[in-house]
Parts: sequence; structure tokens; C-alpha cells
Amino acid sequence: MKKSLMRLEGKVALITGAAQGIGKGIAKVFAHEGATVVIADIQKKKGQAVADSLDIRGEFIYTDLKNDADIEKMIASTVEKYGALDILINNAVGPKAHNLSGDILGNSMVEDWDATMDLSLRAYMVATKCALPYMKSNNGGSIINIGSILSTYIGEHISCAYHVSKAGINHLTRYFAWQLGQDDIQVNCISPALVDRSEGRRLTDDPANKALVDIMVPLKRAGSNSDIAYAAVFLCSDEAKYINGQIITLDGGSTLGEQFEVARAAYNEFK
Repeated sequence: MKKSLMRLEGKVALITGAAQGIGKGIAKVFAHEGATVVIADIQKKKGQAVADSLDIRGEFIYTDLKNDADIEKMIASTVEKYGALDILINNAVGPKAHNLSGDILGNSMVEDWDATMDLSLRAYMVATKCALPYMKSNNGGSIINIGSILSTYIGEHISCAYHVSKAGINHLTRYFAWQLGQDDIQVNCISPALVDRSEGRRLTDDPANKALVDIMVPLKRAGSNSDIAYAAVFLCSDEAKYINGQIITLDGGSTLGEQFEVARAAYNEFK
């Protein structure tokens, strides 16, 4: 982890879905940068373990983000204990079901749609709505939604609902940014590409995966949780007070490539 510049000192940050992956990475870096971090997740053991690892700067709140009352309680209890809510990170994701793109006539696609939209889109809207009164009374704040480049690019191995929810997050970000700017509340979206969410580099420890990443990504590596986290630190810091309503793509340059040439290079590598 980089040397702390304490860019978030004195700020209270609430992060949903922070028991693992990107949310966990953001929680650790935010605490390192001086923020008081509240972790909201449905996974009790994992969430509490992350909070415990943050020492005095962390707390875990059990939250079912499919339940509006739980979301309201999550926001209210944070403000009641710490006196403010400066930062909201909407990060939780739905089931991210695989191989449903060809099942458009089956019930599984409808079930996945409902579960994904509730957790990966509706919960973002409800959490933002609940946070607004507190941020307004606190003279502003920062909201970051975690999206995906799959909001605009199709990944056939991921379900339709995941793609649509991420596209919705982009528009939700812009809508709230336009509406809330007058209250000095910034709303932005971080849109990652390939991220190795596990501890270490398990994804690219596989030689075949590493070879593909080398072809697809100019920086020749997958993103990491800390890459996302430090971008979030910047957007929530005083250095980024004039950034609002933006979809920040973090992809190592992978979306710059022409798809046919990338595919041909991969084919030649493995044929």
C-alpha cells in the first residue's frame, strides 16, 4: 500500500458490498487515507473480519440491500454514531450469473433479472436517496457508483441483467449528478474492466490468462482492487471537487484495441 497522504482524514465513508473484492479493497485504502469506514454487507463473518482489520477506523453493519428498511437503517445508524456521512460508495453487485444469455425463454433469466436489478441498481438509488438529507445538512458529499465497462461492451459469459444494470448505473450517476450538484454533492462512477479481485494475482497466475491479458491490455496486467480504491480516494478528496457526473473508465487501455486484431493476436498465440 502506498504511503498515506491522509486525503480523507476526518471523513466518514460508507461502503456497500465491502466484505470482499473491490469493496474490501476500497475500505482498506480509505482507512489508510484517514477515513472512518463503515462496511455494509450481508456476509456477517467476512464483513466483520474486514472491519476488524481496519482497527479503530472500521465498523461493520449487517445490511440486506434488497430491503429498503435495512438501507435506511444503514444510513441513519452511520450518521447517528459518527455525526455525518461524507462519502457513499455504492459497490454491491448482484449474482453476476453466467451462461444465461442463451436462456431467454427460461425462468432463470427472469429470476436473475429481478435479483440483479434489486441489488445492483435499485439499491444504489435507494441508498443515494436515503443519504441525501444528511449530505445536504453536512454541506455536501461525494457519491461513487461502481459500474463496469460491460455497461457498453457485451461479455457473453455474463447475464443480460448484469449488463443492463451496469448501463443503468451510468445513467443513474448522470441524473443524480445533475440534480444534486447545486447542493455540492458530487456523483461519479468508476467503470472497471478486468480486475483481479482476489488476494494476490490468482487470475493472471494462470499462464494462459496472463498471455491473454498481455495481448488485450497495453499495461500488460489486470487491474487490482487498489487501482479502483485509489481512483475512489482521488474522486472523494478535495483535489477532485470539480469532477461531477463522470464515468471514469479504469481498463489499462484495453478498450482502445480494435477487437478483430486483438482476437487475431490471441488466436495466433494459442493455435
